[in-house]
Amino acid sequence: MPLQQSFINPRALALDIIMECLENDGYCNVLLKQVLDKYSYLEQRDRAFIARLSTGCIERQITLDAILAQFTTTKVTKMKPAIRNILRMSVYQIYEMETTTDYAICNEAVKLTKQYKQRSFTGFVNGILRSILRYNQERQIPQAFVANGSYAFMKYKQYFPKLSLDQAAAMPPLIFQLLRKQYGDDAYRIMDAFYCHDQHPSNIHVLSHQRSQNLQACLKELLDQGLLQKHPLQNQMRDWDQDYTTTHLEALLSSVLFTQGACYVQDFSSAFVARLLTPKQNMKVLDICAAPGGKSVAIADRIVDQSGTVIACDLSKQKVAKIQENAERCHLDNIQALVWDGLNEQKEWIGKFDCVLCDVPCSGLGIIGNKPDIKRRLAKDPDTFPRMVELQSALVQQAVSYLKPGGMLIYSTCTLNKEENEQQIVRLLENQSDLTIQPFSWFLDCKEDWVQKGMNEWGFTFIPGIHPTEGFFISCLQKKGETQSNEA
Repeated sequence: MPLQQSFINPRALALDIIMECLENDGYCNVLLKQVLDKYSYLEQRDRAFIARLSTGCIERQITLDAILAQFTTTKVTKMKPAIRNILRMSVYQIYEMETTTDYAICNEAVKLTKQYKQRSFTGFVNGILRSILRYNQERQIPQAFVANGSYAFMKYKQYFPKLSLDQAAAMPPLIFQLLRKQYGDDAYRIMDAFYCHDQHPSNIHVLSHQRSQNLQACLKELLDQGLLQKHPLQNQMRDWDQDYTTTHLEALLSSVLFTQGACYVQDFSSAFVARLLTPKQNMKVLDICAAPGGKSVAIADRIVDQSGTVIACDLSKQKVAKIQENAERCHLDNIQALVWDGLNEQKEWIGKFDCVLCDVPCSGLGIIGNKPDIKRRLAKDPDTFPRMVELQSALVQQAVSYLKPGGMLIYSTCTLNKEENEQQIVRLLENQSDLTIQPFSWFLDCKEDWVQKGMNEWGFTFIPGIHPTEGFFISCLQKKGETQSNEA
């Protein structure tokens, strides 16, 4: 196998991912995993290079195309697919990958052009890239940009004044305008945060029921080795010591802590859902859109000592199998995974649950940083927004009926669109007079700016660029009847 490694070109593998994603509408994270699994013998340096180049080119496509348009009269959309993507990845390397030399970028681009049987276009590719590099030299642009002002993406606007702000931010106009309208100047912080991958390490949620002496020793060892760090919000939140971050995810996934089911890869904002529950004896929780099961795992872990149970449901056998797989890995036998469409009424469940989690399908604006395909898909189908609002409304209306008197409804999304978040709660309260908003009491006592930025009367929004998390909205509502506390 090591003999084969010398014949593997990381740029060619990255180009394959980019082509499949941008030309055939593939999913970046799925394609990247497939390639890294197939070429698992590659050095970590090459694997990191493939990941950054492919993901970066996909998420910056709008900016890259706008730059290319200034150096050729041929429209990017009219170029051969291989040519436009070779150019995109080359421009990305020029402006985002400082350790790559100009010579290597041009040379490798020409090689890839030949490899993709486009030899007649080698002069075209080389000429465009040389023109861009000359432009940089004339303007004395360093390879490592210094941002103009507070927002790193503004570097593109600084050095290419003809770019519009949405092009510089690599955002479809629809999403750019939505964020600007709903978040004002904070929209720039949000968009900037989507691209700051070094500021977004993976989040690890350590399960409390698995804290044996051996696993505690493993946790300490990972911390001592620098493979895990305490989550930056851990010291700011009361009674919260289960969340950590890592920039060494592969090492963590092969550790005893993960293989023995003592932790789960889960964003801090998602893990926060479980903290809204006050465990009580024989508590019954329904998670109506549960796959892949992270929130169900966190909730089941929190209530297992009280003999609490979680019924975790989703639409397909494949999704439910993933929930079951995660429950088994984490040794949580109080999770019951079922195939069920949350829009279909289950009469035997009406009034039976202490808590219903309604983590609804959404537009996904909050997780663009990890799933850049979302931008492209939303731009192609803007009707996604109204469709999601309608679906969410139907799901949450149905979910309310399963609550006991005094039971808690937790509504959450991974979007930043207020039509799917705060406005959804407003509509729900208008239609359900037996529900009341439950404030997150710990937050009410906290005057720190990051709390105030996320809090409003309908719930809390974790905002990228303000909070060290993905974008996430959460609201707690209680059905009238026996009081249930929800201290966070």
